[in-house]
Amino acid sequence: MNIAILGGTFDPPHNGHLRTALEIKEIFDFDEVWFIPSAYPPHKDSKQITSFFYRKKMIDLAVNDFDFFKVKDIEASLPKPSYSINTIKELKRLYPDNTYYLIIGSDAFKEIDKWKSGNEIINFSNIIIVVRDFSDEELVVKIQETLFHDIPFIKVDPDETFSINDHISEQNIIYYMPVTHLAISSEKIRKSISKNHNLKYLAPDNVIEYMKKFRLYDPLRLIKHGNKPDSSFLANDIVQIMIENKGKNITLIDLRKNYSDFTDFFVICEANSVRQINGICDKIDEELSKNNIYPRGIEGKEEGNWMLMDYGDLIVHIFNKDTRLTFDLEGLWNKGKITVFNDEQYNTEEDFDED
Repeated sequence: MNIAILGGTFDPPHNGHLRTALEIKEIFDFDEVWFIPSAYPPHKDSKQITSFFYRKKMIDLAVNDFDFFKVKDIEASLPKPSYSINTIKELKRLYPDNTYYLIIGSDAFKEIDKWKSGNEIINFSNIIIVVRDFSDEELVVKIQETLFHDIPFIKVDPDETFSINDHISEQNIIYYMPVTHLAISSEKIRKSISKNHNLKYLAPDNVIEYMKKFRLYDPLRLIKHGNKPDSSFLANDIVQIMIENKGKNITLIDLRKNYSDFTDFFVICEANSVRQINGICDKIDEELSKNNIYPRGIEGKEEGNWMLMDYGDLIVHIFNKDTRLTFDLEGLWNKGKITVFNDEQYNTEEDFDED
């Protein structure tokens, strides 16, 4: 198959991403376009970007209406940081019969000599450079006289008939194509949320709903003192980490209405084995520590059938099935507001905002 690849942080994905992918798919008549969210972007502070789980989910929602758009989470399993050359090589290893076309913005391409092994990407994939128009002489010089002086270079005019079958080559090719420019950026969307602006037409409606539901870019996500997340946000993040790591029967107990004088939330899940219990615990610790959030203590590592992580305003319990039944926290704290989760969303329509 002929596959176009559109990578990025997608924090969040927006209509500009989708429009670019759609125009390229139609002009080149690709079989599919693969969206690949960057798990560990080398050019960004991991503490400043949204969790990979949320970004992957938003891309899934964004492309839901198009059968030829696919999402690949390949970078989550590759070494840190997420370099394009490693991703392309892994795709060639996993799916050797495909022909790949990496989509790169013109500004990013001008910096490709600063990428890890940037000049080697053409050995594994064709490249499509997207621009506003054909007037960027600096870009043309970059292509023809520097890194890729011996690589075929083809301008693609969307207003003229084009077929990649007319350009079969033993070498990979660099294509240069204008696309409709939508003045939308992920940063603009994040700022719009902080100002409580309407997001209509900036991103797909289902992505907007998801961002709002999980308050991903809410300015109150970090309270002012000590850069510590509000406990409800922290609970939500831990639930998502549990889902991502195959935790079962995930339950949140909200104890903020004076049901407890020592914590606001219990977040509870089951695991199938000692290894999985430890794995979920380690992943929670790893992800939260990126934001300098550390547990006061972790108990149960030696026993292996139950682990407790104490974050003060929130306590995490990871059980095996039998131990969970023995302690029955849901029964013990049944006056609290109990929310049960499945693998993707709430089983109840209620969120755990303050009433």
